[in-house]
Amino acid sequence: MGSIALLALLSGLLLSATLNSGDDDTAIDTPEEPDTPVDPEEPELPPDTGATFNPSEAGVQIELGEDETGSLAVIYYTDTEDTANPDDFLQVDEARFYLVPEGVDWSSASWETQFDVPGGDSYDGPPTTYELAEFEEANGLELLGVVDLLGVPHVSEDPSDRIGEITANAPVAGYYLEANTDGDELISFLPQDYVVTREGVPELPVFADTTGTEETDWLSADADGITVDGADGDDILETDSNDVTLIGGLGDDTIEARGDDAIIHGGEGNDVVQANSATVEGGAGDDSLTIVGGTANGGDGNDQLNGYGEGPNLLWGEAGNDRFYVGGTGSEAFGGAGDDFLGVNSGATGHGDAGNDTLQVESGGTAFGGDGDDLFTLWNQFRDSDGAAVITGGAGADTIDARVWNAGGGEADNIYLRMTDFDPAEDVLQVGSFQTGNAVDAVDLIEAPDGSHTDVRITFTPQSGGSVPGIAVIRLEGTTGMTADQVIITS
Repeated sequence: MGSIALLALLSGLLLSATLNSGDDDTAIDTPEEPDTPVDPEEPELPPDTGATFNPSEAGVQIELGEDETGSLAVIYYTDTEDTANPDDFLQVDEARFYLVPEGVDWSSASWETQFDVPGGDSYDGPPTTYELAEFEEANGLELLGVVDLLGVPHVSEDPSDRIGEITANAPVAGYYLEANTDGDELISFLPQDYVVTREGVPELPVFADTTGTEETDWLSADADGITVDGADGDDILETDSNDVTLIGGLGDDTIEARGDDAIIHGGEGNDVVQANSATVEGGAGDDSLTIVGGTANGGDGNDQLNGYGEGPNLLWGEAGNDRFYVGGTGSEAFGGAGDDFLGVNSGATGHGDAGNDTLQVESGGTAFGGDGDDLFTLWNQFRDSDGAAVITGGAGADTIDARVWNAGGGEADNIYLRMTDFDPAEDVLQVGSFQTGNAVDAVDLIEAPDGSHTDVRITFTPQSGGSVPGIAVIRLEGTTGMTADQVIITS
């Protein structure tokens, strides 16, 4: 091979090696880019919690932290005390601003719950020691500031007007908190925007004949001579006017008539009626009827009938096992059918009528058992200016339980009890005392020569510190032939 051919062969090999080097993975070095500078991290800020309070002559400014989970409240706190100077009755009157922690919920506070002060139900101490400091602790409150309102006049019904302008970056809920007179225990808690309600409904004054809805209504008759019908529902009907007719209708109604000469019909349901100088018909149901002068008829059901005041009150229970309290000169109560209880005060008369009745008779009261095996109880004072109680048992085997209070100092001026028809063959007379140190010592019977009565003379042991025993007399009119062993002595 010539020199030229050899040179060509070497050149070809060199060119081939150069071309094959393109498949090699070896990267070609390039200059590195400089690193991008990183800004330094800012320090993490603490949560913006709590609140600031800034009072001024213009009012109060409050700033709630952006991260605060609690809420703001102002409580208008008052405390009163009886003093010789009436001007000093109001001792504390201030607006207290609080940070209220999350989870404390006073949204259920209302007019009807005002005596349930928040936190009081879980307080371990006596209720009389649940005061302002205990309230703040129980609810986890943080006091922000106080504005003294003592002596600051009211310019409107809004108490905040006495502070000035309240400026805040969050709502400020308002409440009233009151401490007891002559004591610092808390007695009421109300929201500032409270509405007076009963059974959850507000009062609706009416001035003409009105019929309520099928729901609960609170209707106030504010004109004389009108008729208000509650219709269905557990209604509240009331009036201070005269000659008003109130009709409860269906439901368990509450009816209050403070004027004169009202006519009241409870209707069906367990009604509660309180009235002055009224005519009341309870209707069907277990009713509670209270009058101060007038008449009341319980109707069907187990009723409670009360007649108070100077009287006269006339009460009829009719059907059912009724309970009565009757007082006032000339007042009368009639149990009607059923096993009734009658409490008979001085000057009044109780009639058990049919049934096995219980009649509790005070001094100066009169009671008739009527048919049935009745129980008469007397728990009266040894010396009582109202005079003797008078009992007529009527048909049936009756029991008279006479217990004396404070017997001492000789024979009482008045007869303790007069029984008009006691029959020792079927009736029972029990005597005793309420004091263990003043027990019955002896029982003696003295029969009138003309047979008109028998006196049961009960001698008691002297009271502590006394030397003269007391002697009470029970007169059994028309009773003869009775012996002392027929009188039962109770402990």
